[in-house]
Amino acid sequence: MILAAGRLARQRVAAAAAAGAAAWRPCQRTSSAVLATGLVSSPVAAASASAGLATPFAAVAKGACRALATSSGDGPESEPAELSALRLQTTLTTTPRAVPANKDLVFGRTFSDHMLTVEWQAGRGWDAPRLQPYGKIALEPSATVFHYAVECFEGMKAYKDRDGNIRMFRPDMNMDRLWKSCKRLSLPTFDKEQLLEAIKALLRVDQRWIPAERGYSLYLRPTAIATQESLGVGPSSKALLFVIASPVGPYYKTGFAAVSLSATSHYVRAWPGGTGDSKIGANYAPGIRPQIEVAKDGFQQNLWLFGPEDRLTEVGTMNLFVYWRLPNGEVELVTPPLDGTILPGVTRDSILAIARDTWRGEFKVSERVVTMPEVVRAVDEGRMLEMFGAGTAAIVSPIKLIRYKDRDVVIPLDRDDPAQQAGPLTRRLADYIMGVQYGEIPHGNWSVVYLDDFSGGATAPTAGSGSTTKDAAAAATDAADADPLGDQLAAELEREMERLLLGLGDGADGAAGEGVTGAAPADLGATMERLASTVRGLQEAYGGAAAAAGEDVAAAAAAKAGKQRAAATPLSASAPAGASFQSTVAATMSQLRDSSEKVEAQVAEGSVLGEFDESGMEAMMKDLEQMMGGA
Repeated sequence: MILAAGRLARQRVAAAAAAGAAAWRPCQRTSSAVLATGLVSSPVAAASASAGLATPFAAVAKGACRALATSSGDGPESEPAELSALRLQTTLTTTPRAVPANKDLVFGRTFSDHMLTVEWQAGRGWDAPRLQPYGKIALEPSATVFHYAVECFEGMKAYKDRDGNIRMFRPDMNMDRLWKSCKRLSLPTFDKEQLLEAIKALLRVDQRWIPAERGYSLYLRPTAIATQESLGVGPSSKALLFVIASPVGPYYKTGFAAVSLSATSHYVRAWPGGTGDSKIGANYAPGIRPQIEVAKDGFQQNLWLFGPEDRLTEVGTMNLFVYWRLPNGEVELVTPPLDGTILPGVTRDSILAIARDTWRGEFKVSERVVTMPEVVRAVDEGRMLEMFGAGTAAIVSPIKLIRYKDRDVVIPLDRDDPAQQAGPLTRRLADYIMGVQYGEIPHGNWSVVYLDDFSGGATAPTAGSGSTTKDAAAAATDAADADPLGDQLAAELEREMERLLLGLGDGADGAAGEGVTGAAPADLGATMERLASTVRGLQEAYGGAAAAAGEDVAAAAAAKAGKQRAAATPLSASAPAGASFQSTVAATMSQLRDSSEKVEAQVAEGSVLGEFDESGMEAMMKDLEQMMGGA
């Protein structure tokens, strides 16, 4: 069973490493092998594996195998550890806060209950990722980030679609860009898939912070900083990567509001050979003073120009697009090229792909140099159609005026409807991209469901569904008895069990190779204790979070079918469902203790996992399997 899968995985990894191949490739099949044992009971993971789909479990498996490969050298020293979601340690808050109403959300002012942190040190590599309560970070005053601005970050969002599923929009591009930004600053790079898996774990815990209304989302801010405690310019020997989350509303709550710009050439945002194509804090701080100056004159943003010909680069902190008719009559959508001074925006790339592929042939799409004199000439000749900025926060931001050399250059919005605050193309792009983000418009793998709705609770069937009165009554009873928060915490417990099973499958069998006797896992007790600690955290959080979050979670569960329950009953640890969950975790901890003692007793007797009677391990696996089914 699980032991055989672990033996096979280790043998494949060792063989691949010996051959000089990429050690993780054979492990892409590990998750399927583990799932095939029947010990991992997640129906979503099992169904996905049988269909050959990539799953969070599969990605974690790959990370485990990679970590195994890099730590299996013969010498006393091992390679620096890679970032691995398999090693994630979770500490849940005992004081969950109330989620603000959507109408009260202000961008970047409110943050979710938890944060993700991962420390790095030269020679040692990445420590275990920590999912912990949101709170302050303690650093020495001499930390490199404070003196030399060695810092980079990302901006991405998680969305909740109308079925209650949690989606992310092209997060692989955010991981790619963060990786490149880290490399540009000589900060440590990382396994992109594993960081994304750790971010998904943050979403699982804080999913109640993701607003359910269209246009609302949970903004994610992955950040990497240099933390070496010394002065002197050079690569930092220590770093911290962290992720915080903030619920946000639509950029334009009451519809588009076109902006006025001041074309700025005496300040420069970026230059060739600089860091304009990286998302680092040092690119943004120098833009604050110019922003204040143009705001005094009534403009919302700067239009950054560069060079003696006044080339267009970016608008504020967004990429820039021009939609016009060329002198030869051809319609063109054009944006400045990625020449090292332009940030490769995810929204920018999406707009180009949609225009080139989805709407192929409707108009010319170009990436080339555009100058401000060209813009003025197009306006004067009646060829300008629209201009807009593009970025994660707003998707698109229409431009209505540009102050350039003491002249106000008026940019058209909608020639057919003067009341509109955005042009037809701008509105069309905003609607299409938002539709993809919320899963309403299929577009390849841009918007992927990373978390199925497991908020729990049943809902009464809708009228016309063919259900009988008896069925409706039963469903209503189920809804009244539902324990959404308990289901959510139980699901988190199940995921911890998947991680434990995978860890045992990969590491419990000792050294690789035919006829090689494996050593007992030195960290078995620590692994079991980590899981027990997670269970204790869930148990404590259940009582504290139920009262604060019960109504929110219950309402989200009821909304899964598009219906709100007339009155959601707040949950409490003393309720029957709460007592049931408490008894479940209590039984779980007892089973874990017994199973751990059985295995460790056999290890103490001198048995090794490659030879000893597997009944102890089988009994342990059976206990875990029963517990997962019961939870």
